[in-house]
Amino acid sequence: MKRIGLSVGFLIAGLLTSWAATVAGSHLPFWFHVKLLRHDSSACYEIGPCSVSWWVTAALVAYLLGPSFIFMVTGWLSAKPGVTTSKKLSRLLLLAVFTFVLYLLGYVIS
Repeated sequence: MKRIGLSVGFLIAGLLTSWAATVAGSHLPFWFHVKLLRHDSSACYEIGPCSVSWWVTAALVAYLLGPSFIFMVTGWLSAKPGVTTSKKLSRLLLLAVFTFVLYLLGYVIS
């Protein structure tokens, strides 16, 4: 039961971290006016108005929910006996930093 509880806790932390990173990243274009990738003006890059293949939708879902799944698996593995609370917190902090970097880099280079 301890493993399930810690896994759910890590999952919630992953969902909140992903949400906070996407909110912070959505405000980045107002701070930095740098675009590293050039976009074709005739191409459509939006999921709703444009028809996209199934793998693009699957990649988007994996991009949005993948870090939270990794948080959950890390919580499951951290519930083993002998793993200290400071080690659990350091794993959680490290995952949060990597998640922020993943999403913020996505906003900066696009």
